[in-house]
Amino acid sequence: SKNVKVINGPTDAIDYFSFLKSKPKEEVWVLLLNTKNHVISSQMVSIGTINGATSEPREIFQPAIHRLAASIIVAHCHPSGDCAPSPEDERVTMRLVQSGRLLAVPVLDHIIIGKYGSCSLKEERPDLFIGGM
Repeated sequence: SKNVKVINGPTDAIDYFSFLKSKPKEEVWVLLLNTKNHVISSQMVSIGTINGATSEPREIFQPAIHRLAASIIVAHCHPSGDCAPSPEDERVTMRLVQSGRLLAVPVLDHIIIGKYGSCSLKEERPDLFIGGM
């Protein structure tokens, strides 16, 4: 729920984005954090059809750069209910992590919210978040 004010890990991020559970279409959101991981703001960056929304790095990072966020967390919902990350979700995550490294705005996590459960790519696929450019 959006009254989470500090993000100390995946559980907090999943709680924050719990409102996405009921969305009929895929929505992609970005959560902006300051240096102490306090929430600056969040906004929807794209809305998709039943089976997907595209999220380009420029759409994701525009609000972060505008608000001078120290780091971001990306989230999207799977209206199908299953939170398992698709190969596309993993590819997008890798690209966002690389972009964040270049812009010095780290992507701390990518959260997928499903009707029947949610997952953190940082927990499921930590390898996507490490390694050089």
